[in-house]
Amino acid sequence: MPPMELTRSIRYYVNPHTKPQGNNLFAGVRTREAMYWLGILATDGTITANRNEGKRSCSFSYRASLASTDHDLVNKYMAFMGNKGTITSINKQQSHHKQVISYGATLSTEDHLYLHKLGITQNKGLTLYIEDRAVANNPDFLRGVIDGDGSFGMYGTKKKRTKLSLTTGSEDFAYLIAEVLEGYIKGTPYIREDSRPTKKNVTYEVTINTKRDTRTVLRLLYEDAPEHIRMERKYQRAMELLAEPEIITTRRKYTRATPPRKINMPQDSAPVTTSSNRR
Repeated sequence: MPPMELTRSIRYYVNPHTKPQGNNLFAGVRTREAMYWLGILATDGTITANRNEGKRSCSFSYRASLASTDHDLVNKYMAFMGNKGTITSINKQQSHHKQVISYGATLSTEDHLYLHKLGITQNKGLTLYIEDRAVANNPDFLRGVIDGDGSFGMYGTKKKRTKLSLTTGSEDFAYLIAEVLEGYIKGTPYIREDSRPTKKNVTYEVTINTKRDTRTVLRLLYEDAPEHIRMERKYQRAMELLAEPEIITTRRKYTRATPPRKINMPQDSAPVTTSSNRR
């Protein structure tokens, strides 16, 4: 009987000599499609393991599921996984009363172990971290992360501020994404910790606030994104932001060497009473 291997942070045994249950889609695969769906599974995906009891032995089956209100994204994920199974709806209240649909597909043993080695495991919300830096630095993987848990758009009262952000429950993953983004932009992303008592867990928000750096990231992620590995809603939004004219305004900064300009008052006007004049 082959030896049993206890994998890290998994509470069940995995036989390393188990035959794969299907063709590998992630293990040893470096295609753009694999990188994108790794980013989606790292943020919005769910990895589960089912124990199948037999008369003389037991085996495990692994599934990678995706639930989203963006139906086109779930359909594309189903096509990538081989169109096996069916899409189901979830009776869950969401904003704008959008219907949540879910699709889960069986993973091979090699794919499951590869995802686990990367850091995409069960209950990954607070412990997520991608060990392979070649995967973390991949633009297709980063686009999957932004499509999963990221947001961007115009903010402020006059819609003149541009912002790109990513919210995660893992501090290590937040610093990893900030480091990856810093390699593509001229500025520095900042991380804000949200530990309000009303929230169940602490969350971390990675933010880029400058228009120049936001446009740089959007151009990198979405300009060359194929239709089958992108979220259509965010792709259209990115194209709208990139179509806006890039106007860079400069502000006048006052220092000790450049005092503020004086205002010429009319001769017949009374002087303004200030606290210094009263004294």
